Amino acid sequence: MDRSSFAAANVALGNAPDAPGIEISMGGLTLECLTGIVSFAVAGGGFVVEHAGQRRGSWSIATLKAGEKLTIRPGPWGSWCYLALAGRLEASQWLGSVATHAMSGFGGGRLTSGQRLHILDAGWREEREGPIPCPITARPPKE
Repeated sequence: MDRSSFAAANVALGNAPDAPGIEISMGGLTLECLTGIVSFAVAGGGFVVEHAGQRRGSWSIATLKAGEKLTIRPGPWGSWCYLALAGRLEASQWLGSVATHAMSGFGGGRLTSGQRLHILDAGWREEREGPIPCPITARPPKE
């Protein structure tokens, strides 16, 4: 839905702008890290990110460690945000893409409760942790 925010999340981590990521809608998302450590970036909208006992907005980078949960849910503005991971999200390819179009049934499909995600070459990008500048074009209009 928002290619600029998707690319911003990836580039902020040092990934290619089109590296696989997760698009999150108003339904939100909760993930638990079962093993290892992986840095993540959230960009797009004004979503609420809860992780390691801290609450922050989207447009930030942090690191998820084994046993920790990451919850992303709608905030004061925006309908979509994007989760990028430091590593390669393992996903099925279709016509050279890992994208999913749920309504048409193309691609890997929606995430489901209990599904396990695998991140290959997961990385810790401690030097990148903190806020990601939110472009003025990605912010809601002033009233």
